[in-house]
Amino acid sequence: MINLSLTTERNASPRMPLLDLSLLRDTLHGVRHDLERMAGFETAARAVLDALDEIAAAERRRTPLPLSLTEPRLRSSRRAGN
Repeated sequence: MINLSLTTERNASPRMPLLDLSLLRDTLHGVRHDLERMAGFETAARAVLDALDEIAAAERRRTPLPLSLTEPRLRSSRRAGN
């Protein structure tokens, strides 16, 4: 079983995945391709495809803030207005 939890170690960045998602995605594509070619493994191939879809959905939900929201000049002007 692959641990998809997020790191909480002191020296690690919070919310940083413990694994390379692109490597996981490539591996799952290969597994799915192999399963599709084997009789009787169609359900397993669909389950791997579902996992790939879930990874893609999770990555879409994890969008970074626009740079305009994190620029220092914007933050300082907000503080000056308070």
